Amino acid sequence: MPFAPVAGSILLLGDSLTQKGIFVDDGGFAALLAQDYVRKADVINRGYSGYTTKWVLPLLNILPASADLVCICLGANDSVLTSNPHHVPLEEFEYNLRTIVEHFRPSQRRILITPPPVQPVRWISTRKTFPVPAIFRHIDATLVDRDVENTQKYADAVVKLGAALSVPVIDLWAVMHLDKLDELLSDGLHFSKAGNRIVYEEIKKLISAKWPEFVPENIPFPIPEFWDVNGDVLRNLRLPQ
Repeated sequence: MPFAPVAGSILLLGDSLTQKGIFVDDGGFAALLAQDYVRKADVINRGYSGYTTKWVLPLLNILPASADLVCICLGANDSVLTSNPHHVPLEEFEYNLRTIVEHFRPSQRRILITPPPVQPVRWISTRKTFPVPAIFRHIDATLVDRDVENTQKYADAVVKLGAALSVPVIDLWAVMHLDKLDELLSDGLHFSKAGNRIVYEEIKKLISAKWPEFVPENIPFPIPEFWDVNGDVLRNLRLPQ
């Protein structure tokens, strides 16, 4: 009987919040998950910095199709104000996100994660230090392009969609308190170590409550531990070609 090298896979789909989630120095939530699931499930990071739901749609057919768990965290860029070329109107965002979620089967253990609260002024002071892409060169980099209330509308839309599709939602507005954002965000937009830790813990908590069979401790190593290896095991160990 062939052995699989791992028991499954986890797809993390999102923007820079997800892309940066693999950064070990930042205590990234993706890196922490990869540590938990080592040799048990491959954690596949498909975070695309700067992307919106509009830009993720054309990528759906090239994403891994058979992940056992799919975490979708989008909306941070869609929710910028209309002065920013990234802006996606709320109704279009809702449609795009529904399309993205429904691309994956319910059996794949789907999770939605809202965009987090933001600190618009703090983010602008950080953004001014970045190189300016061509699409932004006509925009005054000192102008605030994010709004707390507007971002929350997109977060609320994620919660609403999750309820409509029976997909569990991690509402970061419920667990990342506004008076703690200096600690939870590294630059007014992206997660700090403490913020990453919250995302990681919320994902773990949800998996444990809804899919206990997919908790790392409940998944046996598909490839035996070295102390269990013997001649018979090695002769019978056939990995997929």
